[in-house]
Parts: sequence; structure tokens; C-alpha cells
Amino acid sequence: MANFKLLKKGCITAVLAASLLLSACSGSGDKPASDTKASATDTTAETTAAPAETTNVIYQNEVEDNMNIYRIKTFDSIDAVDWDSVSAAAVNTYKWLECEKYETYAKLVYVKDWGFLCQMTCLEDAPAATMKEFCDTVCLDSCMEFFAIWYGGENYLNIESNSIGTLCVQYGMNRESRRTGLRYLKEEEMFKMNPVVEDGRWTLTMEIPIEKLQAFYGDSLTADTFVSGYTFTGNFYKTGSKDITGNEHYAMWNEVGTENPDFHRPEYFGKFIIE
Repeated sequence: MANFKLLKKGCITAVLAASLLLSACSGSGDKPASDTKASATDTTAETTAAPAETTNVIYQNEVEDNMNIYRIKTFDSIDAVDWDSVSAAAVNTYKWLECEKYETYAKLVYVKDWGFLCQMTCLEDAPAATMKEFCDTVCLDSCMEFFAIWYGGENYLNIESNSIGTLCVQYGMNRESRRTGLRYLKEEEMFKMNPVVEDGRWTLTMEIPIEKLQAFYGDSLTADTFVSGYTFTGNFYKTGSKDITGNEHYAMWNEVGTENPDFHRPEYFGKFIIE
């Protein structure tokens, strides 16, 4: 009986942990993520320092009215993109739980008349990747995420991926209204994800062409939209569940000011400005 009680307690703990993570991240398909609430052990934010081996990464540190600002470098073509010349956004604010922390950073560039490239890197050994199908709950794996309101000021696009490039793409004004990206693009037409796993780190490079953004935001969004000085809002995240990664964690670029984990809060997005 004692063993049964211990097993039952362990199962309940695992379910609560998964529910907590799902409440922060995406659901599957058109279903919103679970609204299960669980008490977090620590609601304060903690910022990690960059490990010595990656101090060559240059971070942007501009803040205005408690909002992080990231200035997007522009290139004339995809072939001209020089990632080493692009400064990074530090995804290093951890909240809600005590956990092991990974240095994670994101770089975003604009390619004239084509669209955007987003490159996210995490210093994490052997990232867990169990999800294989489009719009699986990749946030339970080792996962990096990019949310943005590209145009119109209301609907955001969340793009999430594990280290093997399994995508979850959803679109809407909030958690309840989100719809799967398959309502707008066929799976074979979806944003391209280029994952690279190396010793001690993994990187995702997302291709976000204007023509694919138009499928969500309409034809009034054009290359003429993204002029120098154009601003929009968004956030970068890093997640992982305890059951799959062994280290449940929630990291973000712009701090989310909620008591419980919830990444679907555009009022806490940071600001992007095209240079």
C-alpha cells in the first residue's frame, strides 16, 4: 500500500508539472492549451549571466518603459546575412520555478523585399526531442519559441520548435482564440525550420518570408510595410518539461508579469524596430 501511495503521488506530481507547462505554452491543433493552474514555487524573475565560453556574443540591452527593445539589422539578400555581425537578445529571465538555467539567445534580421530570419541558440547538452508531428506539444521537449504581432496590432503568430525541427505554429489574439497554422498554410508550405545540434548547444534558424506572413495577416502586409523604423512587438522563449527533459524551466526575453506560467500574454511582449 505504501508503494502504491508513493506511485500515486508521483503520477499526480507529473500531471501537475505537465499542466503547468502546457498552461504557459501551446495546445495542440485548434485546442487552446490547458488552463490548469498550479502554484509555482517562485514568482520572481532571475537573470542568468553569460557563461565565459560565449562572451563573444554581443547582446542588445536597450530598455524603454520596462520593455526590452531589439533593433533589427537589415541585409540586401539572404546570402549577405552575416550572423556574427548581428547582436543578440538574451533569453535569460527565468521565472516561476527553481531550475537549471541555460544560456539562450536570439537574433532577428530583415532581408529586404523577402522577409525575416530568426536564429535562436541554446547552450544545452543533448536537447530532448520526442515530438514528431506538426503542432505536437513541442514545448514539453527542449523547445525554443518566437511569438510576434507582425502587423495590425492584435493577432500574434507563435512559432515553436524542438531540436529536430518539429513545428507548432498557431495564430490569434490570445490563448482562447488561437488557431492552428494549417488553417492558413499547408504543412509543406509552412515556415522552414533549420535545426543544428552540436556539442553543448543547439540552434534553430527560422525562415519567415513575407509571402507566408501574408497568409495570416492578409495582402495589405507587403514588403513596403517593413521600412526603416517599422515597429512591432513579440517575445522569445525557452521551455522544457520535467518528464521529458528532466528540468522544467521557463525562460524569456521580455519578462512576463504573471503569477503563473503563461507565455500567451502579448501585453508583456518586447518591441522590435527595423533599422
